[in-house]
Amino acid sequence: MSTVTDVPFVAPLESQDTADQPADELELIEATKLAIYATRHWTRVDKNEHTVPDDVAAKTFVYEHFRDNAVVNSEADIVDDGLSAADLYAKTFPSAPGSTSEPVSEIEFLAYRDVSRKLWQWAGTGIRSHCQETAEMEGLDLIMVEKKVYRATRDTTTGTGAPKAVMVRFFTSNPDLIFQLSSQPASAKLVKAAEDVSKHLQMNTRRHPELMTRIAKETQSALKRSQAHLAPVINGRSSDVAALPASNGDDN
Repeated sequence: MSTVTDVPFVAPLESQDTADQPADELELIEATKLAIYATRHWTRVDKNEHTVPDDVAAKTFVYEHFRDNAVVNSEADIVDDGLSAADLYAKTFPSAPGSTSEPVSEIEFLAYRDVSRKLWQWAGTGIRSHCQETAEMEGLDLIMVEKKVYRATRDTTTGTGAPKAVMVRFFTSNPDLIFQLSSQPASAKLVKAAEDVSKHLQMNTRRHPELMTRIAKETQSALKRSQAHLAPVINGRSSDVAALPASNGDDN
């Protein structure tokens, strides 16, 4: 199995957050982001007659690339066929700054980072990510999952190589991979949420014992509501989940 270099370029040593940049540098970053999209002719004119990046075109490409080129159904193929954030950027904008290991300027790095984060978000593993929702709408049995793998990287200065841990994402229809990389992490989040809620409510009752009865009743009610949402899955009727009222929480 071949190794894959996961270093897209040599980033500047000191990079500020975009929000901390002066106004003129922010304009340069936005112009560079537009130039990145322009390498694929993905620009449009908005209602104010400004030329802006065409996120719809980029979003469509991201989904179709995963659907057509990053479907992994074997554990052995994950390292080579899964896409890291750097891989996804290079596939989406192969001619743009940051798509190779060539050095880039500070402005180019910040523009690359912003665009790369957006692409990665569209390929998220949460149920409301663009790729997950689109696969659902197309009636596919594909699930977007992620896994940390180790890839060989090369220092462009010294030429030495070393394994580096990177997160890769890919579509899969393999039940074992879906259970391991999608179902189990979701269940772990449920347990972690219960632990956090328990600690929070115990904090309240330690400092205000007079709330014990009220908190106990509210917790029992919340537990019943949570069980109602989980019952269709536990009972093997996942199609019934959509009939339950949605919670107020955001999907991660």
